[in-house]
Amino acid sequence: GRRLAALKTDQKELNSHLSESNLIKQTYIVRYMDFCLNYIDQMDSRLKRIARLLDGNNRDALRKALDPAAFARENLELFYNNFAITFLKLIPSFVEEYNKLLKPSERIVLKAPDALTTELRIYALVRLGITDSVQIAQFLHCSLSTVYNNRTSARNKACVDRSRFEHFVARIGIAEEIGIDGLK
Repeated sequence: GRRLAALKTDQKELNSHLSESNLIKQTYIVRYMDFCLNYIDQMDSRLKRIARLLDGNNRDALRKALDPAAFARENLELFYNNFAITFLKLIPSFVEEYNKLLKPSERIVLKAPDALTTELRIYALVRLGITDSVQIAQFLHCSLSTVYNNRTSARNKACVDRSRFEHFVARIGIAEEIGIDGLK
């Protein structure tokens, strides 16, 4: 009797993890396709604008349109926005549950509902299983010291055991709801 009940519980948990995994895959595939199509449209518009500038022989405007730094900034911002929207669609309670891990005076208030701070982007990646600081820095196009500083700062702001902070972040959205009493 007990063994069968335990097996059923294990099966339900496994099914829950599989459902979550499938949802993540489906959501990211759709968002990736949308991102690619938007990028193609953006490149098409940009190339048409450059062609018009070439025809008009407007060197200053052409130089501005071809500025690689501005192009990189625009696309990185687009990437950050897409990442935030997709991540928060998958784990809508992330910011709320993340804040529960912090001292009340240290909680993060978003400037916009879909705009993650650098700290939240870092910990969103940790939640997705990306824990290597070098990989996080590459993914977010920031310095390694930015990643280290944000991770250290977050652990220092925690109201839970600092050594287990990232473990708790990795569990956000998996448990029914994180209660501070159950975290210590």
